[in-house]
Parts: sequence; C-alpha cells; structure tokens
Amino acid sequence: EMLKSTSYNLIIVDKKLRWEDKEVIFFNATSLRELFALASKSDIIITQDSGLLHIGAAFGIKTIVLFGPIDYKMRVYNNCYEIHKNTGCYPCWYKRCHERHCLKLIEVDDVFNLFKEVTK
Repeated sequence: EMLKSTSYNLIIVDKKLRWEDKEVIFFNATSLRELFALASKSDIIITQDSGLLHIGAAFGIKTIVLFGPIDYKMRVYNNCYEIHKNTGCYPCWYKRCHERHCLKLIEVDDVFNLFKEVTK
C-alpha cells in the first residue's frame, strides 16, 4: 500500500505472491531474458540478496537490497542501498540458524523510508 502511494508503477516479480489489485502488475518471469528485460526498464528495484541485485547493479539501476545472513559488505555496488539488521549473530552465513531472524526483523517502514530517501 505504501509503494502504491508513490508516482511509480509497481511490478512484483514473484511466482507465488498474488492479491487482487488493479494498480499492481504481477509478473512471473520465466526466464533470465525476461527478468533482464524487465529490470532494464525499471527506475528502481527492491529485492533480497539475489540475482536481481546483480542485474540492477549491472544496469546501473538504483537497487534497494534486503540482506539477511550474508554480509552486505560482500555485495558493494555504487547504485545499491542495503537494509540489514545487526543481530547478535549477523552475519552468520546460514551457519547459526535457519529461521532467518535477521530478515524477519526488517520492517516495511524500513524499506519504504529508504525508498523515499533513494527516490528524492
């Protein structure tokens, strides 16, 4: 809902996430070619630490990245903005827990506030 209040068109790339909304485009990228094409037309990308982070970096697109067990300093790009939570076990590199507490601590407000800052 917060992102819909901006002037940006919202496209969600996810195979499972769906809800009824005429203002949101859901896209099930079935190939890397489709994902690259979609990313190349984007003004900003919000993603977890994944391939889309590197695609956004390669295209020079502002990319907000949610980091969990992996140290964000390992993925430093000039056009990327990280969100991570300093927990007692961060970064654990998936060795201490499988519950991903560090990711679950990231709030929607954290993402939206960084989005507002990046898109000023």
